[in-house]
Amino acid sequence: MTQLFATILVLGFMVLFIIIGVPIFVSLGLSGAIGLIALRGSAALTLIPMNIIGHLNNFTLLSVPLFIFMAEAIMAIGLAKDIFTAAQKWLNKLPAPLAIASIGACTMMGALSGSMSASIGGIGSMAIPEMLDRKYSPRLAVGSVACASGLAFIIPPSQGFILYGWLTDTSVGKLFIAGIIPGLLLAFALATTVFIMVRIKPDSAPGKEEATWEERWSSLAKIWPAVVLVGAVMVTIYTGVCTPTEAAGVASFVALVIAGVYYRKLNFKTLKQICMRTARSTCTLGILVASASLFGNFLALIGLPQKVSAAITGLDMGAMGVCAVICFMFFVAGVFFDGMAVMMIVLPILKPALYALNVNMVWFGVLVSIMMAIGVISPPFAVNLFMIKGMVPQLETKDIFLGVIPYMIAMLVVVVLLFIFPGLCTCLI
Repeated sequence: MTQLFATILVLGFMVLFIIIGVPIFVSLGLSGAIGLIALRGSAALTLIPMNIIGHLNNFTLLSVPLFIFMAEAIMAIGLAKDIFTAAQKWLNKLPAPLAIASIGACTMMGALSGSMSASIGGIGSMAIPEMLDRKYSPRLAVGSVACASGLAFIIPPSQGFILYGWLTDTSVGKLFIAGIIPGLLLAFALATTVFIMVRIKPDSAPGKEEATWEERWSSLAKIWPAVVLVGAVMVTIYTGVCTPTEAAGVASFVALVIAGVYYRKLNFKTLKQICMRTARSTCTLGILVASASLFGNFLALIGLPQKVSAAITGLDMGAMGVCAVICFMFFVAGVFFDGMAVMMIVLPILKPALYALNVNMVWFGVLVSIMMAIGVISPPFAVNLFMIKGMVPQLETKDIFLGVIPYMIAMLVVVVLLFIFPGLCTCLI
């Protein structure tokens, strides 16, 4: 079978699967398998399992289940509630303190877990109902949590960084370090957006709240395990003592010790729940990696990455122009599809062109991660927004969609800053 006919066949099946609502991992896996069989015949039956095993048998990817395990341990001991309470007590003098506290708490949860769902489930499930009870504007409440939970894409130990590093042969440790300043800038931009919105419309949130110094120090004392866990990851990576995978193992062990010794909440039943939830999340990502690897292998067989590289490098746009176009593509794709799937499909195709243009892959990885974070909060197919709708069904869909727009603008401003000043990503490396 010719490459052209095989390509048409694969794309046709892919479009058909998506139209009839087949899950993205099934669409990718089946389409890729059909393409491989069309090009290689019966030999593909051996190639397919070897390809899947080869992609999953990777030391860097081992850090993903370890970080997921750490996040599940954190959720099991109720550390998310302590983080939100501490943020609420220390930020009580700011306008709309609960909204800004939600942003701060989501930032800390992102630094602990690297998981967007952990931020929404751990912080959003508490913060949004409480803000609504205290007469916060629904749009202000939803927007602050939905957008801040996306910071898990950028704040290390981001699962997106791990996947990006694996796909592009970029140091995951450098990506983690590069995400620190942009992540904090994004958190500051979101908090500033809350401040501006309250100044424009004062009745959208109640005023400052009271908190004694005793309450503040007491709340701070409860979150020292979070500081220990973040330090266990970042210090070991930054000093070169551990690889990201080894740091994930250290953090998982520390999380277990904290849960068992300090909180005394680690029994057989709790440990079983942590392991089961970790296994489910890991298998979900693993099957996505396996499916995308099949599709990517088919694209490699037809030489698409080389053709795309030649086409892009032939454009008279320069490296920055090409990066801007690619970032926009990631934003649009992130609106419709899972961000991880988009990265696994697109990055292997674009990698040769990016290297040919001498693009700083660490800086570009931060930009891609931010665009994916914006994509998951962009109506009408935003993953974060539907998760929040499921948690707080009384919210109107219109308020959810309109609530994120000011925050999206703030995040795009940060992207522009990173384009103008790339050193904000690379100065710590």
